[in-house]
Amino acid sequence: MPVQAQDTAPRTVSASRVNTSEPLRTLPNRPGLARTGIPAVVPNKLHSFADKGQRPEVTDLADPVIDTGAASRSSSATGTVVQSFAGIPQSQSPFIFPPDTNGDVGPNHYVQWINGTVQFYDKQGSTLLGPVSGNFFWQGLGGLCDARNDGDPIILYDEMADRWVAMQFMLSQLLNGFGGYALCFAVSTTPDPTGAYHQYEFPFSYFPDYPKVGVWSDAYYATANIFFDGDFRQEAMAFEREAMLQGLPADAVVFTIPSATRGSFLPADADGSAPPAGTPGLFPGRPDGTALEIFALDVNWTTPSASTFSLLDAPTVASHNPYSGTVPQPSPGAGLEVLGDRLMHRAQYRNFGDRQTLVLNHTVDVQPGFSDRAGIRWYELRNGAGNSGSGWGLYQQGTYAPDDGLYRWMGSVAMNGAGDIAVGYSVSGPSLFPAIRFAAQTADQSGTGVLNVPETEIQTGGGVQTGTFGGRSRWGDYSMMSVDPSDDQTFWYTTEYMPFTSTNEYSTRIAELAVDSGISPNFDLTAVNTSPGGSPIIVAAGGSVTFDYSVSNNTGSAASGDLWYTASLGGSTVAQMLVQSGMVAGGATVSQSFVQPVPAGAPAGSYTYTLSMGQFPSTAVDTETFDLQITTSERPDGAASWAVVDAEAWGDAEQVGPALSSSLPGTFALGAAYPNPFTQAAILPVVLPDAAEVRVVVFDVLGREVAVLAEGRLEAGKHRLVFDATGLPSGAYVARLTTEAGLSQTQRLTLLR
Repeated sequence: MPVQAQDTAPRTVSASRVNTSEPLRTLPNRPGLARTGIPAVVPNKLHSFADKGQRPEVTDLADPVIDTGAASRSSSATGTVVQSFAGIPQSQSPFIFPPDTNGDVGPNHYVQWINGTVQFYDKQGSTLLGPVSGNFFWQGLGGLCDARNDGDPIILYDEMADRWVAMQFMLSQLLNGFGGYALCFAVSTTPDPTGAYHQYEFPFSYFPDYPKVGVWSDAYYATANIFFDGDFRQEAMAFEREAMLQGLPADAVVFTIPSATRGSFLPADADGSAPPAGTPGLFPGRPDGTALEIFALDVNWTTPSASTFSLLDAPTVASHNPYSGTVPQPSPGAGLEVLGDRLMHRAQYRNFGDRQTLVLNHTVDVQPGFSDRAGIRWYELRNGAGNSGSGWGLYQQGTYAPDDGLYRWMGSVAMNGAGDIAVGYSVSGPSLFPAIRFAAQTADQSGTGVLNVPETEIQTGGGVQTGTFGGRSRWGDYSMMSVDPSDDQTFWYTTEYMPFTSTNEYSTRIAELAVDSGISPNFDLTAVNTSPGGSPIIVAAGGSVTFDYSVSNNTGSAASGDLWYTASLGGSTVAQMLVQSGMVAGGATVSQSFVQPVPAGAPAGSYTYTLSMGQFPSTAVDTETFDLQITTSERPDGAASWAVVDAEAWGDAEQVGPALSSSLPGTFALGAAYPNPFTQAAILPVVLPDAAEVRVVVFDVLGREVAVLAEGRLEAGKHRLVFDATGLPSGAYVARLTTEAGLSQTQRLTLLR
């Protein structure tokens, strides 16, 4: 559709305070309490567009894409709560309601932040730091961000930079409509979220309510609702990410969203591979509560006034009624509030190379009329490859509302690297205490609009909320589903529930989730040795053998698999090593090669060499076996090393098939390390379409630099960098590739001793 011109000029806001903190774990403790001094409700003036005259009333209608869960009842797919542990309770933040629960997962940490309080965990649920006050991020900065702690927090893991981003608003005079206001940002200086942060205070002359943030390659994009400063509006903002990652002075470019009713927009938040170079920040939203629009903010940091903000697309979605009622609880519970007028945090984006995706959700009325009931409407939007693609269109949609009389709302949705989609939400009803559940769609069901993974309970409720504030029984106002960057498959979800009946003494939960299609992996491995050939393969110790191989996924669902070898002599295993791990798209074939060295110290003899495909090290779906004759042994006492070399990452290999899913971005790539896990050395592939100044560094889990693999100009093409871990302890490491343009990618490595 035609692009709509922007109706406002951009404004530039410069950070009024900039500082770099000491490591958080070394700072004086600030108890995790809000700083208002009196019980307070974080304001939210949008409760529904109908309340504000922002949305025309819609005639009651039946939902045409309702999913009653019938398909999941006969599905072989399963959802699993891998682990679940207690998050921050209301007792640690007693003065602010609702909790605005959110959290994100990194390679080695989980950080949860609710109104007033933040806590840092390892990925087994052990507390590393906290609970501490939310303004802990801004100790030493001075000003509003340091002095106050007002809420609407967002914590995100910036996967492209291997950094953490924290944000919340601050108000000098709470809710009086005048005085100073600020959006406060903190960006970690290392991958460790308990370490130091670059701190920023961006001043505003009006109250930026309900701010949301998304990670992008050229900016941290954000939205906020403005309702004290004249007529209601929503603003879209770009914050100078490259400068903020370095702790330099930074600016923000601000637009008023040029939509008829200007509400319910979110910034897209990228997971996985970076967006194609030049892709503007994306802002999907429901301007009138029923339609869907996507705007783009194309920021120009050299000349901010040249930045543009315009309508990209308006995909047509199935008709629906926004939910404007409350959610019942068992007696004596109050009716819980539903924010049915808006998309719910977050708008997750992915770049699969051949396609780009956005997944979104909001709450709708699935039973309009006098007997209304809340359900979760979700969407997957798609665009083509490149920085413009063919335009954003609706790929699939569904309204999840099992026919059980229960109400589902306050959802969050995300897609993993395999294409599975998980939706977490609150659920309640006249006979059910508010609880936490999730449902999902496995990648083999993509396009159906059906969540084929049966609803799975994360946390049962133990009571009801009886308190009301300003005539409303607040709940939420948002939750968060995220994807573990370590495997790009596991989901993490956090939200609130009631452990017992009380006015408002909520608790929160953090859960790691997994989904399984129930389809057994069916890999077909074909391998031939090419140099030297023959049977047996005859090679002298100190030589090598080159193998060509193909792996086909014979199912319709993307599947994760491992390729490994085992070398045995006289029935005893002398070497076994993982060659490659990765995702193979449904119906696709991966073809490539690797070189197998024969150690100079290997004894002469007749070996059995077996390649296996499946789940390393014990579950082989298919194998290929070769006879290997080692004719001489040059150094019988020499150190043996069977580590393979020149094995390309599967992300670099061509996947041929109907479900092609390349993860190679359009600009540059730090490919999957191999082998990984590794015992001594790992190869990291780097792909550059153009010559560039790059730096490739490896950090340990504490953010300490342990190796520099490349620093300087690399020519266009494929490069293979060696990480020699001699002398380093076993454990997790992170490799990071950065370019002169400030773009970054990371890769997690596991060293085994």
